[in-house]
Amino acid sequence: MQDNLETTRLLMKPLKEDDFDKVYQLQSNPDVMRYIGSGKPRTKEHIQRLFQLLLDHQKKHRFTLCPTYEKKSGAFIGFSGLIHLALDDSNPDIEVGYWLLPEFWGKGYATEAVKAWSQWAFDHLSIDVLVGVTQPKHIDSQRVLEKSGFCNRGISQYRDQEIFRFELKKSN
Repeated sequence: MQDNLETTRLLMKPLKEDDFDKVYQLQSNPDVMRYIGSGKPRTKEHIQRLFQLLLDHQKKHRFTLCPTYEKKSGAFIGFSGLIHLALDDSNPDIEVGYWLLPEFWGKGYATEAVKAWSQWAFDHLSIDVLVGVTQPKHIDSQRVLEKSGFCNRGISQYRDQEIFRFELKKSN
């Protein structure tokens, strides 16, 4: 993604070197991290490695998780975007993802972002299926994916955890 991606209420910008503090703000927040990875905030060192992986992913593939803003206020609300599943280049699955600050939960922003990224993925990438993953206890994230047209395909293994794997097929 070289240009911004816009929806009615959101603006997603390509990741830049100076966006580390935004990633840190999310990944160090216990509420945001409750259903991500181990369920605990990440250390600064871990977040630095993740940030570099996201930057490298964007350089190599031209997409990644991107800073996302509320258009009306200009407020930073979180990250949304696309990555190879588990940030693993050898994995052919493309995953839609989102991390939002708690004050922006429940406003429909995650669903709006997922729909926009799904359309972008099918328009710009050679894929027929897009995936989303959630921990089984993360009901709100499952609802986001369902509202965005994804179907729950059941339990899968994701790194060292069981997750629900959701899929959205490209409509012809």
